[in-house]
Amino acid sequence: MESNAKIQISFIRDDPGLVVRGDTADEVDTLIASALPIYKKFRDAVDKGKVNQANVKAEAAGLSAVCKTCQAQMVLKKGVSKIGKPWSGLFCPNADRNDKTSHLPVWL
Repeated sequence: MESNAKIQISFIRDDPGLVVRGDTADEVDTLIASALPIYKKFRDAVDKGKVNQANVKAEAAGLSAVCKTCQAQMVLKKGVSKIGKPWSGLFCPNADRNDKTSHLPVWL
């Protein structure tokens, strides 16, 4: 299906995305300004849902959904590895990919 929409908010792999298409830079700026508040509300709702899912999963597993390093509310993420194995875990939103010693995920 081909789409000629100027603004698209998508939901791929449990993450929202925003696509803006315009014929000029000014048009793109105008479209972004009008779409960004809506996109932020959508993204915040998705994040709130992930936090709620994290709490439910953590409670079911007898775990805490709070980061041991910074006390931030952890978020549930899930996916499929390169070899096709499903995974899920609780992840701190303040984690740094390069720091392997703090903000550690909790695998479910």
